[in-house]
Amino acid sequence: MRPKLVFLIIIQILIVFPGRGNNYTSSPEFPLVPIDTINLDFSVSMSKSIFVPEYYTQVNYYFTEINEQLYFIYSIDSIKPTTIFKLQGLLTSFYCLNKDSLIVNYPNSDQYLLINNKSEIIDTFYFDFSKIYGEKKIPWTFLNLFSNKNKNGEYFLYFQTTIPSLHNYQRSLDSRIKLFSEPILSCYKFSGNCIKIEKGIGKYPDKFKSLDGMYNYIYHVSLNRNLDFIFSFYELDSLSIYSNGEMKSKYLNSKFKTKEIKYKKNIDDYDLTEYEENSSKTVGYLNHYYDSYRDQYYIIVKKQYPYENEDGTYNKPEDAPWSILILNDKFEKVDEIDMPNHLRKQGFFIVPEGIAIQDKILTDQNSGNSVLVLYKIKNYNL
Repeated sequence: MRPKLVFLIIIQILIVFPGRGNNYTSSPEFPLVPIDTINLDFSVSMSKSIFVPEYYTQVNYYFTEINEQLYFIYSIDSIKPTTIFKLQGLLTSFYCLNKDSLIVNYPNSDQYLLINNKSEIIDTFYFDFSKIYGEKKIPWTFLNLFSNKNKNGEYFLYFQTTIPSLHNYQRSLDSRIKLFSEPILSCYKFSGNCIKIEKGIGKYPDKFKSLDGMYNYIYHVSLNRNLDFIFSFYELDSLSIYSNGEMKSKYLNSKFKTKEIKYKKNIDDYDLTEYEENSSKTVGYLNHYYDSYRDQYYIIVKKQYPYENEDGTYNKPEDAPWSILILNDKFEKVDEIDMPNHLRKQGFFIVPEGIAIQDKILTDQNSGNSVLVLYKIKNYNL
């Protein structure tokens, strides 16, 4: 067995729910039209599809492991690599500037390395990311990470920050209020080999700081053509749009959403079995994407599923069915597509022709190398 990407495990438990089930098919009732398949000679992990202002188009990036070597793949207007960054091992954090520049930090090192598109180290510098807003913290850059180049050639880096000293926020109201009173995203300015902290952006919804708290505090962020930051939250039926320093809310309405389910919260110990059983009962907004080609948004909805089968076996979160809720440029719901379970939502990419989604069955038939089906998707803004 090849070594796993250890630093991904916790996040994958929380946000990745790959599907399995029916054979690949094209039915008249299914609105996505398959037009091609894409074969990658490697696996795909921690994929993202984002709008990058520097290129004013869509960028897809992901990690892969080939012959026990870890790589970071950066792809412009495609899934096939534009740049392949060879890494020295597992990362503590990374900051992708563009197709030519990647900043990485490795475990047990206070050095930050600037790598070029030939995977050569072109600069080394030091910076204490652990002090943000007066609290000792560790940056977490694997979930929500954006870069924006200004007219002076400086890069603004946006990412979320974890706070080990406040790890008890799920069972402590005081810790919850302290954590979620801060900006959602941290911001730093990078120029040359100098990094400076800037003002963070985004305001958490009030429910994050409520007495009851929530079962799942996961959120995701996208950036659109107007350079607005769009936030979605697993349990909340709304999007938050950060524009010109202000936050506005837009209502979400998945047709699969049921009434709010009350859970045992503020537990002292994390119980995987309890998490999985609760997950089966909830409908949540796992992730969302901005499609810069068609100026619309895709919300990944995790639906409910039976936790225990008639034969006494149990379904895992990765067995959860899912749908794609589609919003137009005005954040209005225009469609919701019920997705086949053999399509894996953690392998979701946006390309000029449409959307490409990893097919579990085709991937398994190709010795684990990634096979994606390219679907033509309607432009709802026409």
